[in-house]
Amino acid sequence: MTNGKDETIALVGDFKTMDYVSVRVEVGEKEMMEDAAAASDGATAARALTKRERERAEKAAYDRVPNVPNGSTGTMAFELVGDARVRVGADGRRYYEYEYYAETCRATIEEGAGGTRTCVGPRGDVLDTVKRRSKVAVTFVGDSAVILRASAVASRFDEVREFMDAAAESFIVNA
Repeated sequence: MTNGKDETIALVGDFKTMDYVSVRVEVGEKEMMEDAAAASDGATAARALTKRERERAEKAAYDRVPNVPNGSTGTMAFELVGDARVRVGADGRRYYEYEYYAETCRATIEEGAGGTRTCVGPRGDVLDTVKRRSKVAVTFVGDSAVILRASAVASRFDEVREFMDAAAESFIVNA
């Protein structure tokens, strides 16, 4: 499926409005797969599948990222929203569907008095954050996660919800 590395294998969208759908393969996700498979319902599976993202948001962790303005990006907030479910495809493969809201900073996250987080640019200026909502479908092939992420700016998500839902609900993997 891939060359043994995490890889985005498809990306389509309207890059003026920042609505997009991507399919990504993340290698070596055996623990994530086992935790999701052991879940008794969609909400528990969604929590297992988003463990890393939730932990990063709790810590306000950020990474140095090449080709991103200001050189780094981090998650300031992450929240599962809407209903999560597990569906079984015609081939018997399990697909985990869920939605989340994320707020990211394309610079450095600083935590102030009372735990207030601020996105701070390279000259100490306060920057706007990026607020997105995503509809996700995940399945597993071997120990790799195959992830469809349909995402839009949070303020536009309801306008494109029908398309985002259709993308996630029709996602199947032939492997």
